[in-house]
Amino acid sequence: MQKEIGGIMDLHRILDFAVSMHYGQNRKDGNLPYIVHPIDVMHKVASLKINRDYLLAVALCHDILEDCPCEPNDIQFMKSNLGEYYSVIEELTFKGGDKEAYLESFANKSLDSLVIKMVDRVCNVLDFKVSSPNYAVKYYGKAKCLEKVLLARKEEFCREYGDEAFNNLWNMWISVI
Repeated sequence: MQKEIGGIMDLHRILDFAVSMHYGQNRKDGNLPYIVHPIDVMHKVASLKINRDYLLAVALCHDILEDCPCEPNDIQFMKSNLGEYYSVIEELTFKGGDKEAYLESFANKSLDSLVIKMVDRVCNVLDFKVSSPNYAVKYYGKAKCLEKVLLARKEEFCREYGDEAFNNLWNMWISVI
């Protein structure tokens, strides 16, 4: 049984949680609080018009397991508020090792995690375009395998989310550089 995120109140609770988990963290350039990034990812996911509230909640929490010290009660909060969608956060979490293999693994992960990872990469590239323009191109290039994964899964993606959502994600992806 799928757990639906219960609208704006649940999203507020998840936003408050994400803010508390990222408290004191800054983006790599040091100019912005880290929470700006998950909010940016959430906003861009919303702009895709996939119309799945849980994706907004997952976007807010996408870096918590990777970047925050998590206590058992933090993990329990995410599991109880995200239900089965907590597994998407687990799929998104880089656990070390070969980063290219990690990115290629999205060929076999949920479409939800592919969407969040691609939008996450877009947001990071846009940030690097401001703070380190030369690295932005290199960073984008390191994730070209995500583009191949998306194209290979286009039919599945369109069945699940619709053609408009695919076109929105594709246009976001190719316009970033």
